[in-house]
Amino acid sequence: MAGETALNRNGAIATIHTVSLRANDQLSLMMLHRYYDKRYTALHGHSFSENSSVQNEHGVYAGFSWQPSRAFLFQGYADYAHFSWARYLVSASSDAFDAMLTARYDIRQWTLYGRYRYHLRQRDDSQKMRIVNKPEHRMRLGADWQAMPHLSFRTQADGIICQFQGKCSRGVMLGEHASWRWRWLKTDASLGWFCTDDYDSRIYQYESSVLYDFSFPMYYGKGIRYALMLRADVGKRLTASAKIGVTNYFDRSVISSGLQQIDHSSMADLLVQLCYKL
Repeated sequence: MAGETALNRNGAIATIHTVSLRANDQLSLMMLHRYYDKRYTALHGHSFSENSSVQNEHGVYAGFSWQPSRAFLFQGYADYAHFSWARYLVSASSDAFDAMLTARYDIRQWTLYGRYRYHLRQRDDSQKMRIVNKPEHRMRLGADWQAMPHLSFRTQADGIICQFQGKCSRGVMLGEHASWRWRWLKTDASLGWFCTDDYDSRIYQYESSVLYDFSFPMYYGKGIRYALMLRADVGKRLTASAKIGVTNYFDRSVISSGLQQIDHSSMADLLVQLCYKL
């Protein structure tokens, strides 16, 4: 058992408590409860939440991890949250529900995995002038192959179905990732094709990047994404990294808007990093 409680200068409370149980070597359970007052504010406050801020939330989370054998692993959770006051895109009290189930199978050089996530949020409906549900179904299938001690591949397929205001939008993304290590050099290459109906059916996919950079780009519309990253250990103190990525869209000739507008159907990003250990 563990817990933490905080008060701000106005006396508003934010509290979180967890209980975990290891039933045996194969099964472990956990439950989490949190309550964040609508008046609670903290400049650097971070905690487990459905919201992006530690405020206006009351929820319960339950999760499990079950490994019946060395080859199989099952994990899942369910989370319910209530928001007593209005928040972004919701003008009254609302609820949210999030549940996910994953399965993994390891055999020799292969790892096969699948995941299903159901996420229900509530949003304002401008047409019906009331709050309606916005459910999302996200699926993922993948396979990792350790071809050689220094060479590995990952094949992944993502899908999404989103329903809102009587419209059903869908999206799919197929990706391939390869990683190669040789002495002082590491190389990561990725290629992905995506096709989604709109922004609501956008898909997120992890991408390797330089040290201290978190890369989880979002894709919507129709197009391809390819990226290459190199990392070299130059001696014992210096590390040089570089990453270049290109996104080509098939359904637009202008990307973004305002000062970030690109008058082209493709955009490229480049990162260069040098790290020296003192």
